[in-house]
Amino acid sequence: MYVEKVYGDKAYDNRRNFNILGDIDAEPAISIRKNASTRSKGCPLRRDEVLLIKKLGYEGWKQLKDAGRRWIDCRNCLFLDQKSIR
Repeated sequence: MYVEKVYGDKAYDNRRNFNILGDIDAEPAISIRKNASTRSKGCPLRRDEVLLIKKLGYEGWKQLKDAGRRWIDCRNCLFLDQKSIR
């Protein structure tokens, strides 16, 4: 199965998750914490997302990524929330 995009809340905003997404070439749609740094620290994909949010604003980023919705008609997407993976 090929995953195109991964949706997640702020609980999944960490370098490990973004590095995994980079490894499988999946597009991240993970909300970034408000105090996120633009320094890479070994995770350029997360840095790019932080810069994109800072450029577009959170609402613009949500529209671009189609994030913030509960249910989307999505066949090749993976949804993450705090209760889905333990």
